[in-house]
Amino acid sequence: MKKIYLTLGLSVLLAGANAQQKKQSKQKTTAIENSIKTARANHGASTQAVIWSNDFSSAATWTMTAGAGTTALWSIGTTPGAGTYSIGLIASTTAANGFALFDSDNDCSGNQIAHLTTTSSINLVGHPTVRLKFQQLYREDADSTRIGISTNGTTWAYLPINTTYTADAMSANPETVKVDISSVAGNQATVWVRFTYYSPTAASTWGASYGTNNGCGYNWLVDDAVIEDIPAIDAAITKATIAAPDCDLTSTETVILNIKNNGIAAMTGFSLSYKVNLLTSVTETYTGSVAAGATATYTFTGMANFSAPGVVQTVATAIILTGDADPSNDKDTARTENLIPTVDTLNENFDGTSAMLGWSYAGANQGAWYFSGINHSAPTALGFNNGAAITSGIDDWVFTNCVNLTAGTSYYLSYWGIVPTSTLTTYDALITTKIGNNNTIASMTTSIGSDVLDSLAYKYYRHVFTVPTTGTYNVGFHVQPNNHDTWFRIDDVLLGINRAFGINSIVNSKDLSVYP
Repeated sequence: MKKIYLTLGLSVLLAGANAQQKKQSKQKTTAIENSIKTARANHGASTQAVIWSNDFSSAATWTMTAGAGTTALWSIGTTPGAGTYSIGLIASTTAANGFALFDSDNDCSGNQIAHLTTTSSINLVGHPTVRLKFQQLYREDADSTRIGISTNGTTWAYLPINTTYTADAMSANPETVKVDISSVAGNQATVWVRFTYYSPTAASTWGASYGTNNGCGYNWLVDDAVIEDIPAIDAAITKATIAAPDCDLTSTETVILNIKNNGIAAMTGFSLSYKVNLLTSVTETYTGSVAAGATATYTFTGMANFSAPGVVQTVATAIILTGDADPSNDKDTARTENLIPTVDTLNENFDGTSAMLGWSYAGANQGAWYFSGINHSAPTALGFNNGAAITSGIDDWVFTNCVNLTAGTSYYLSYWGIVPTSTLTTYDALITTKIGNNNTIASMTTSIGSDVLDSLAYKYYRHVFTVPTTGTYNVGFHVQPNNHDTWFRIDDVLLGINRAFGINSIVNSKDLSVYP
């Protein structure tokens, strides 16, 4: 089957009709991704000398202000977001004594520019190369997050962060963020630091195109901020990429590492390694050079063995560089599994920790898939939203996990579908279902059915089909525009044997024979 690769980080989408409608339609949970997720391991701590630090135990050390025309403010305390879609508490080092929170979800005013600024200035004289480091818990929506730096408390230089997140993607808890502020703050006697959440009604100031969900996002939690000298040597792994859970993983699978040089000296002569399920380590030497602040990608020549059926494969990766000042970002862990096909049945309700295990998607608008709280069976359904993540004409697919089917057997495929709470002149969708022997578009050779989703209440769709030969198959849901914008949810997908029931004979008796 096609290898759909699994990477560190979460990538999903939200886009909606307006701030309040979004809150009705969007369940703020992770969208399309495999349930066997990657996870970042925390190994050790930075050895850098701290110039300034703040653990958010005292609100008096921070000033909370709202941008022009807006009213929502940051808060400092120990409670999570109060809105319906709170992302919970940050698991930062000193969370127990306080952290900063911007609760975009609870405010949901549709117009938010919020600044959290150090009350006093910071003296960085004698420190030409410095960075701000902090822990965060963040979930992307129609927003932008920035670090503001000022040397006079009035004029601000804004540095973007969280730029790699797509809407609805959430950070690790906590995630350590490092921002080089040397260009503005280096060697300065008075430096103010600011955290800015930006999601106004017309989000054009920073060149962002957020759609219509502005000012009603998730939460941004920040804690344990420090300013430290940037070390000469600081190697980091930013992403480990392995094959996602699938039914045909082999003994020759690729492991790819994205690395970054967070130091001020070029990185040379270092090693990279990975180990599957604590077995023999594969260690290879990076022969090139990575400049200060630069990134690089490395593909191991030694292949990983993920072939054992039904076994969760845990891949521990590492970067090894002598003199590395910060070992906390040197290791990552990723997981996958060679799935065992189900037999004659599929059942996906998009709920629970194993939701969509083995599913994958194709097309130009993969970020438009998400988990929705407007469901047929609680708590979530699978949605597709014609919003900010649409980068090309809608011609998209989502594929089920694999299933073994038998030629000559009659099967059924059923699901429930709905369009948003709006008029039918606004949203609908054309969904064609097909089946093939791989989770690729080209493999979808046998048609199952075609449906126009245009109901404001969940509607039941069911089709009967057979397969041409006995084998392993995937079902594909092909999404195309119908007459209006494409925005819908599906839920409770079932595939099974199409059993016939009937009366075998009618006699003057209490006995009744039913087949099969």
